[in-house]
Parts: sequence; structure tokens; C-alpha cells
Amino acid sequence: MRSEQNKAWHVVQLTFGLPWTEGIPSVYGGPFYVRRMKEKSQIRKTIMTVLSGLPEDERRRQEDEVIASFLADPRWKACPWVFAFLPMEHEFDLEPLLQATLSSGKRLALPRVEMGRLQFHEVTNLDGPWRVHSYGMREPAADMPAAALEETAAEGLLVIVPGLAFDMRGYRVGYGGGFYDRLLSALPDSVETLSCLYREQLFSELPLEPHDRQVGGLFFPGMHKKTALPG
Repeated sequence: MRSEQNKAWHVVQLTFGLPWTEGIPSVYGGPFYVRRMKEKSQIRKTIMTVLSGLPEDERRRQEDEVIASFLADPRWKACPWVFAFLPMEHEFDLEPLLQATLSSGKRLALPRVEMGRLQFHEVTNLDGPWRVHSYGMREPAADMPAAALEETAAEGLLVIVPGLAFDMRGYRVGYGGGFYDRLLSALPDSVETLSCLYREQLFSELPLEPHDRQVGGLFFPGMHKKTALPG
């Protein structure tokens, strides 16, 4: 009998290429909203199981490939400011990329959840100390210098956006708190938004809700895809 991880992996394999929103009208609320929420809940559960069972050597192989591609990208090279995050255990390990950001002379800011929104604080190293939020992510201390969105965007800002699942249009499924959808809605058009992910996190199409926002580009093993943004 297959293990739970293998069962979850089989679900992901079947999901690739399938239109999650097939047959669902383009209206929100009522039973359709509930159906979308159930789909997202299942996606979160499945991807968490798959990522938890991903072998360490396969993680490292994918991470090395993606980070090398990211560091060669002109958008990363051009920006003086990077907003990013400290990964949780099951997430794509960004720490080598964050260290490269600091070593290159760029300025790095990491988020804290404050009053239901993300507030970014500049850090000069990855040594901490960190506070662990109730959701499990590590956050900088409250007395670290705040990095104002308007000022950093004016100087040149790139935001690395986390998520559990992504689709080829740049939409994502996070953990359900809505923090990054609110952030993405507030960003000026000049700000680049990118995500790094494992191959197992990529879907052809994800279910959408009114508040969902796209990221501008995805980095995953095998290719770098610029998402087709509207407008």
C-alpha cells in the first residue's frame, strides 16, 4: 500500500494540467466561494504533505538550480532593495539567496506581522534574533529599522513572495492569512514581484477569489516563466 506521501504525490500528478475552475461561473460568493475555499484547503494539505516528504538531495538540487537562475536575472541585479522572508522548514530555502543579497551590497528587509499587515524591517545579517510568529514563520525584532514601502519602491524594490502553490499565470495559494495579497495590492507598478518554488508546487491553474493577486515572475526548475499579467 502506498504511503500517505506517495498518495499525495499522485494527487498532485493528476492535478497538473487540469482546469481547477472548470464549470465554475466567474461569480463570487455563495456556494461557488465555498467550493473554491474547499479546493484551496485541499491544495494546502496536499502540498504540505508533498513538501514534507521531498528528499533532501532533491530539495538541494532544485534550490541550487533556481537560485543560480535568480541571481543571473537582471531584475535582481538592478534593484538596490529586496523584501523577502525567512523560510519555514518545508519551504524553498531562500537563505543562500538572502545571504547573496547582503553580500552584493543590496539592502534586505524581512517582514513582521503587525496589526494584520506586513511591516518590513531592514536586517544586515541572518543571525537574528528572530521572533517566531504563531503561524510558524521567523520575524525580525520590532526594534530593527523599519523599511518604508514608499521610500524603498522609489529607490528600486524587488519583493520575493512566498506561497504553497503557484500557477502558470502567477496566481498563488498561501496559508490563508491574506498578508501577501494585501501587500501585492498596495505595491506600486514599478515594484518587481518574484517567487522561487519547487517543481512540485507548480499547477497549470489554481482556483481564484476576488482578493487574489499575481506575482510578476516565477523561478522553478527547468525554466523561468514570466507570468502573463493583464493589461
